[in-house]
Amino acid sequence: MTTHFSHTSTIPLRWSDLDAQQHVFHAVHVTLFDQARGNMIAAALSDPDPVYVVTRLDLEYLNELTLDDSPVSVTSTVVNAGTTSITTQECIISPQGKEIAYATAVLVWWDTGTASKRALTSTERTALLTPTDHTRSGASRT
Repeated sequence: MTTHFSHTSTIPLRWSDLDAQQHVFHAVHVTLFDQARGNMIAAALSDPDPVYVVTRLDLEYLNELTLDDSPVSVTSTVVNAGTTSITTQECIISPQGKEIAYATAVLVWWDTGTASKRALTSTERTALLTPTDHTRSGASRT
């Protein structure tokens, strides 16, 4: 599969992310992927607040995640860009190099004025399809 723009975020885990078994709660994985995906798009487009909606999200949990695995690296990569949407693949990796979870997401560019999808501009499309790797350490969680 062809890969295009790629970005890795380093994200710390928090005690409040844990479930009763001291594993990172499954829904926190969605948050980790979401933050890394947003960081990747912001880096690709030099836009701190790109407007898109997630229309599909598939996750596969591979290994447990605990506070001992903090901080995690989350890599997000554009694998396809259509007229109004992009498809990304993401992976959470522990500091020891263990793959924790995978995600595939479809994002649709959004026009807030009309509350509907919009076409990617040629500049956005070019930036997202350019094979590049950027790493951002110490990314804050929102």
